[in-house]
Amino acid sequence: MKYLIFIIFVVALLQINAQNNTVKVKIENIGKQVNSAFSDFAPVISADGLTMFFTSRRPTTPKEIEKNKEVMESVYQTEYDIQKRKWTKTIRINNIINIQDRNNSAIALSNDGQRMLLYRDDIFGNGDIYESTLAGTEWSDAKKLPVPINSEYHESSASYSPDGRTIYFVSSRKDGAGKRDIWYCTQNIDGVWGNAKNIGAPINTKEDEEGVFMHPDGKTLYFSSKVQGGAGGFDIYKSVYENEKWGTPENISKLNTPGDDVYFVMEANGTVGYYASAKPGGTGEKDIYKVTFSYTNPKEKKQVSKLILLKGIISDELTGKIVLCGVYHRKQGQVFLWS
Repeated sequence: MKYLIFIIFVVALLQINAQNNTVKVKIENIGKQVNSAFSDFAPVISADGLTMFFTSRRPTTPKEIEKNKEVMESVYQTEYDIQKRKWTKTIRINNIINIQDRNNSAIALSNDGQRMLLYRDDIFGNGDIYESTLAGTEWSDAKKLPVPINSEYHESSASYSPDGRTIYFVSSRKDGAGKRDIWYCTQNIDGVWGNAKNIGAPINTKEDEEGVFMHPDGKTLYFSSKVQGGAGGFDIYKSVYENEKWGTPENISKLNTPGDDVYFVMEANGTVGYYASAKPGGTGEKDIYKVTFSYTNPKEKKQVSKLILLKGIISDELTGKIVLCGVYHRKQGQVFLWS
């Protein structure tokens, strides 16, 4: 991922309607190269779908392996082998990311692949959101994000907007609809974060919300909720922002089980996603699954390509140095993604 730049252009948009009989959903365990006999969850995917970070409670040290019990959360990484069509053997990220005696979880990756959001707890079990940046091939020491993103309450999952200037996150702070709500903060041109705003109804309910993910299209929000009427536990939902408001969340019923189904993420192509589930027949308590959406309706199939992904390195021709740049959207009059 050295100096990797993703540029995503929005084209036609076809929202996936998992209730529609013309949409087929294939769910498959991504295999023992990634999943273990312990809890594996919270997949974070790069925009091109070739790099995945995830969280695992698998033992790592000889002493932990001997006890054969779940340990504190750590962040792992795997790469997708295009030729073999499978994920490669996982590696545990270094101790700059996985600090000792704390739960460490990767919860978001910016579209350019250069920034990562992490969850960490403190000695009292209170969780906060941290950010690390990629310098060459190494991740930097994660810095705790400031107030108003973090608070005296518990902050857990989070996601970047496509331009990286808004962070959506889950918090148990007061004045929400329930115990855990989805909030968001936007950064101005001077780098100052504005006040935290509750995303409101119809997304937040009196029940818990978790696992927020903003798709690279900038208008489709995936999340999990315990709201009544689902299959049970946390169910995965989707809401689309149109006409300056969030649409009624759709329960993606073909993914949900009587247990907890959380942390759904979608590649930029709009047809492949990943999530964690404790469904029967898995390798461990929770496993990571791949979801592939396909279409029997020719019109829907033709429309499904909604994003174009350009990937490469931008450097100065004379010096070879990497150039800091952005993409200017002429119609909207703004830079929507920085490298």
